[in-house]
Amino acid sequence: MKIFHPSKMPLTISCPASAAEIPGEMRLKSIGDPAQIGSAVHAVAHEIVEKDLATLPDLRSYAAKYGIEDKIDELGMLSIFALQAWGELRDYFAKPQCEVGFEHITKDDREDVMLRGTIDVKDTIVSEKAPRRVAILDWKSGYKRRNYVDQLRAYAYGVIVEDPIVEEVSATLVWLRDREHRTFVFTRKELKEWWQTFLLRNAFWDGVTYTEGEHCEFCPRRLECPKFHEFNKSAVAIFTDEKIKEDGLRLFGEGGALVSPEKIYRAYAQARLVQSVAKRFLEQLKEDIEREGPVILNDRAIGLRERKGKTIIDPLKAWPVFEEHFSPKEIAQFITVNKGDLTKTKSAIIPRGQKGKAIKAMMEDLEGVGAVSNAPPVNMLSIIDLDEIKELPKGEQE
Repeated sequence: MKIFHPSKMPLTISCPASAAEIPGEMRLKSIGDPAQIGSAVHAVAHEIVEKDLATLPDLRSYAAKYGIEDKIDELGMLSIFALQAWGELRDYFAKPQCEVGFEHITKDDREDVMLRGTIDVKDTIVSEKAPRRVAILDWKSGYKRRNYVDQLRAYAYGVIVEDPIVEEVSATLVWLRDREHRTFVFTRKELKEWWQTFLLRNAFWDGVTYTEGEHCEFCPRRLECPKFHEFNKSAVAIFTDEKIKEDGLRLFGEGGALVSPEKIYRAYAQARLVQSVAKRFLEQLKEDIEREGPVILNDRAIGLRERKGKTIIDPLKAWPVFEEHFSPKEIAQFITVNKGDLTKTKSAIIPRGQKGKAIKAMMEDLEGVGAVSNAPPVNMLSIIDLDEIKELPKGEQE
């Protein structure tokens, strides 16, 4: 029986070869700090939802349990937004359940297929005026990626096959690092069509085809995948080429002709892959040196150099000193207020059901006195949908 998990759906749909089980083949599993931090923040979020907390629980016990005591600040940052996001989404879940597992088997002439997963938060909404629907939520502790919708579809499909009278599933994805959440609504009809398409196109690998791209860095088969090694080799060759190192990879070739979009797209994917592989290597090397000690070669070594932590001043304790040494205008030059922290603090002191209205009123008051402004937008290189493209300002033409 073939077993698929919602978290692997984006990868499987990008490249069905990634899900193939080859006897004797080495498969990689995510370990280390990112995985442990993810497990820890999911556990914290579970407690927040289950106990409907208005403040964070003691994070030290979670950090100790998952072996990330040195990452407790990062866990704190992610947990704070989990608390804030739940405050914003709480009203959409009347009786939330946490860690709801499901399994569904589809009979297939080639091989039976099982979809197995665990939904972070789930609630069934029953109304006399509308069809039965279910709300689900998925916490994401990693960095935001664009190909996540199929994971939500898989969770939603698991819901409708377990409850035959559910007609609609609203699925919310919470990106904790990016402080964003987005909700999608799926109907029973489109979910059933999606699953049939998955069975037809993605569930069974043809044994030959590999699809390269940014998703390769997450593939458990990448150590033995010929396409991954070819892609890696090509990427390294491009970015170690002497002309490229000297001049950079240009959009225009000789004679001013535009390099093909295919070449630029491939080079972009390769650059991201090289960047990712290098980052993971350095992270793993640091962990190994922390555990085993420095790597010595002749009279030099790769080791750890302690860097002094930044000085932190407690603003509550320091406030009387600030007032003694500075005017209010001067204090404002070194005190900044983060909107997320401000709304989180306000949310913690307002009763449930009144939070949104109180935060809105506070922001309107701040805007009324001219205290709110937005930093200039920053353009970031990314793969985007065509309807997102906006023309960037061009330089003056001569």
